[in-house]
Amino acid sequence: MGRGEIDTVDPEKLESSGRATRDGPLSEADYFVVIELLKRQGIRLKINTVVSRSNCDEDLTCFIARVLPERWKLFQVLPISGQNDGLVDDQLVTPDEFAGYVARNRCVEDLGVAVVPEDNSLMTGSYVMVDPAGRFFDNTAGVHAYSQPINEIGVDAALREVSVDVDRFLLRDGRYDW
Repeated sequence: MGRGEIDTVDPEKLESSGRATRDGPLSEADYFVVIELLKRQGIRLKINTVVSRSNCDEDLTCFIARVLPERWKLFQVLPISGQNDGLVDDQLVTPDEFAGYVARNRCVEDLGVAVVPEDNSLMTGSYVMVDPAGRFFDNTAGVHAYSQPINEIGVDAALREVSVDVDRFLLRDGRYDW
């Protein structure tokens, strides 16, 4: 599965949000080329978009209709205590702004794109993630909580050290066939 993190195709917004390489942000045409290469190789495509103050008024339906990912996950920008303190405050969006973005862009479902919106309440506590140190971590309490390293205690024991709300996981359509 190929996964793209595409919050916008506006080069100025990409640059200002730090979504750029040392050569600058990718253009919309660059995204088309990369996605076409993935698809030619038979790689299935999922796009993740973080909805923030910078892009909450955008309409990405023309872009999404052209690249046709199988899934398009829309995330409300999520503050995590101890991780992004003070870094995302000016990018936070209200639940209504997030819902407006989802409503404006959801029409691509008619083209077969599975649109999966995840507001902050659905994201919190519904993921088990692995950090670079090989530990599971969760954000159930709004901060990251870590297990002992998986390679030291095993998967089952490490999973018991983190919390995941299975109901939220299912509500956010976390289980799907790839």
